[in-house]
Amino acid sequence: MFKKNEFYTLQDIAGDTYLLPYGQALAEQRYGFKMNETGLYLWEKLDTCNDKETLVEYLHKEKGIKSNVARYNVDQFVDRLIQFKVIKVETPSEDKPCKILSIANINLGLYGDPIFFYRDELKLFERNAERINISFTVKVEYPDFVQGKILIRTPDLIVEEGREYYILRYPKQKYIHEVRFTKDGVKAFAYVFETGNDTDRKLIGDVLHNAMRVFFLYYAKARDCYAINSASILYKDKAWLFSGPSGSGKSTHVELWQRLFDVECLNGDINLVVIEGKNAYVLGTPWCGSSRIYTNRTVDLGGIIFLAKDIYDHVEELDQSSKAMMISQRMITPAWTEKMLEENIEFANRLKNLVLVCKHYCTKNFEAVGVIKQRIDESKYEYAREPDMNV
Repeated sequence: MFKKNEFYTLQDIAGDTYLLPYGQALAEQRYGFKMNETGLYLWEKLDTCNDKETLVEYLHKEKGIKSNVARYNVDQFVDRLIQFKVIKVETPSEDKPCKILSIANINLGLYGDPIFFYRDELKLFERNAERINISFTVKVEYPDFVQGKILIRTPDLIVEEGREYYILRYPKQKYIHEVRFTKDGVKAFAYVFETGNDTDRKLIGDVLHNAMRVFFLYYAKARDCYAINSASILYKDKAWLFSGPSGSGKSTHVELWQRLFDVECLNGDINLVVIEGKNAYVLGTPWCGSSRIYTNRTVDLGGIIFLAKDIYDHVEELDQSSKAMMISQRMITPAWTEKMLEENIEFANRLKNLVLVCKHYCTKNFEAVGVIKQRIDESKYEYAREPDMNV
């Protein structure tokens, strides 16, 4: 399929039509072209034609040009525009993915050098699947410039919105140009510098691992899956999420649970939650921050406990709006726009009615676990559950 460079425009100058560069194409000193009638006709047809043969057929049938002459004109026109980067040919990749991951029943195809996907967390999710829902492709090349509106700017990450893509730029990463993904969340492309050093490629892979998380969580919203920054344990066959800002004691609290009750930690940093009917579940993912604690299991969600440091241990019950607000604030599912934020809040509003949501003011002492454990044990009488889904 032909794709036009968005920084070219047709302009009438003294009665003649020119195809001229502007913006980024002009900055790159791209050529302009004087267009004749045939060129103008072909330029318009490029929007709907997928190959040269279709263009030749159009010239022959609609313009009455002999087939051999039409083919010559099309070859000259298309090849010249490709040579000077006025258009490019996009062809669907027929290459097989180097890996397929199955995360939350979403099959993610990974394309590119396998060393970019070296992380141990991914191995637990590898599958031999026939169908791929979304794809993440690493290209060792410089991308065409895409102009976008800046949505987020931090020292480490810039998020832009273009016409067709969201673009992630990493100012501090010298080996990565950008990562972009389509607005339907189906395809992502990472553009990286050429480097023959495997150590550098693994460093690139670390950044791409996080970029892949952003891409995946954006798409997962369509499956009603939202991510909450939290550490989780398995207690009485349910997942319990402990959430709070950095320094609130999530890791310490989970360690106390493990020492006292020998519970399993499911994920040390990020938990993906899905709602099915009147039930909520935690789905395993390979993203776990620096904790290196993760699982590929699906577990019934029991509740979300927000932690805050205090000099004595006690539980505060929350009103309905506070529950939804605190859940949405701890989400790491993208909220780059007002609409995205509204979608996060809508999910939080539904979730708060299905599981225990409370705030635990706690110390670093063993007694802190006893206080919240009592509240958790009481909660089993508060929330009616439907039969478990088949997972």
